[in-house]
Amino acid sequence: MSEVQMILLILARARQMWEAKMRRRNQAVCRFCGRGVECSDCMGGFALPHDARCKAMKGWISVYQWQGMGSVDRHDFCSLTCLQNWGDARAPRVPEVFLKAFGENKTNT
Repeated sequence: MSEVQMILLILARARQMWEAKMRRRNQAVCRFCGRGVECSDCMGGFALPHDARCKAMKGWISVYQWQGMGSVDRHDFCSLTCLQNWGDARAPRVPEVFLKAFGENKTNT
């Protein structure tokens, strides 16, 4: 594993820990941009608090990603744009030099 990969791994783990801490404080944190919103859990049978999760997160997108047996990651996004950018950043990329190799040939032979 290279130094850059190790640093990225450490940064990703630190972000996960920070997001878990925010969730424990009843905050939702956008997985891409880091925007947060405070909210209260809804309790069945009681009146909804003014900052209920279902109200505070209106317009947000929650994605559940299965990691394996009994392991599910929850990802919250404040907008479709953040979800799209997060997905694009995780998708494998074809190296630019490879794509340029298929460029148009300017000589007519």
